[in-house]
Amino acid sequence: MPLIQDTAYPRLTASPGMAELAGFTPTAAEMAFVGGRTRRAGPRLALLVLLKTYQHLGYFVALGQVPPAIRDHLATVADLCEVLDTLPDYDSSTYRVRLTAAVRGFVGVSNDGPTIRRTAVRASVAAARARDEAASKRIHPRRRLMGSQGGRRGVSLRRVP
Repeated sequence: MPLIQDTAYPRLTASPGMAELAGFTPTAAEMAFVGGRTRRAGPRLALLVLLKTYQHLGYFVALGQVPPAIRDHLATVADLCEVLDTLPDYDSSTYRVRLTAAVRGFVGVSNDGPTIRRTAVRASVAAARARDEAASKRIHPRRRLMGSQGGRRGVSLRRVP
C-alpha cells in the first residue's frame, strides 16, 4: 500500500524531520513578498504559513491544522515567535480570504471561475474527440466488412481472391 505522501493528496506529517523542515524555509524573495503584503506581525506569519504549506501541498489548510513543528520553524526563521499564539485566529477571519488570494497571486495560480471552466470544457472536448477517434479505429474486423457491404444479412464474409 502506498504511503500517504505518495498519493494524490499529500499531507503534512505530524512530526517532520530536519530535512522536511528545511523544505519549509522561506527564500529571500518569499520573505520580501510577505513583508510587502502585510504590515503587522500576525498576518505576516499567517501569510508565510499559508504560502509555504500551499507550496508543499498544493492546497490550503487551516492554520490550526499545521503541525506545531512547522509553525515554530517558520516563526523562528521569520523572527515572529511573539505572535505564534494568534495564528489559529486567522482561520475564522475574513482576512484569510485576502491572504489566500495573495498566495495565489504570488504562486501564479488563478481562481477565476469562468476562465477555469472554459479551460476545463476545452480539455474535456479534446479528450472526448481523441477517445472517439481511438474507438473508431478499434472496430471489430467483421463489423467493418459488414459495414462496407451495406450490413445486409447473408453476405459472405469470405475474402474474394
